[in-house]
Amino acid sequence: MKSEIILTLLFVSALATVERDANQEALEGVWSYFNKKGPFTVSKCGSDQDHKDAFLFTGYFLRKADIGSTSEINPLIAEAEQFYYSLPLETRNCFESNEEAIELGKFLGLEQYTQDELKDKVSSWVGSHFFIYKRLIKAAGNDWNNWKDYKLTGKDLAELLQRILTDSIE
Repeated sequence: MKSEIILTLLFVSALATVERDANQEALEGVWSYFNKKGPFTVSKCGSDQDHKDAFLFTGYFLRKADIGSTSEINPLIAEAEQFYYSLPLETRNCFESNEEAIELGKFLGLEQYTQDELKDKVSSWVGSHFFIYKRLIKAAGNDWNNWKDYKLTGKDLAELLQRILTDSIE
């Protein structure tokens, strides 16, 4: 699935009793940023353990992205991919075949990119817009890692996603 890398990178939290609720709130932030209703079914993918793992990985990922330099973006992408592929196949299949996730990917135009093109786009954009990237990652990470507003985290990550894909907001 072409959209898996961006979905993994920016809102791995699609996959916890408490963690599932936090992940759902973050996803609601993503969807609301794009003026979409939902999501209603994405967070049903995966076990509670998958959601807990995703929740913890998201916090770790946001901390690492916040302190990293541009030279660390490709290893960070690889680490996110490694996490995604460590999830059970059933969870990945559920997520990849989820209509809401597919529709958001289509809305964002993800189908026009191969996985490698998407990685290159992310890396290139971060390198040329590093301060915008840092501001959005820091805001998202602060809310996520301080147990504040997961929906706002989702909105910050959605803005980052939109900027990477379109450069339409400057």
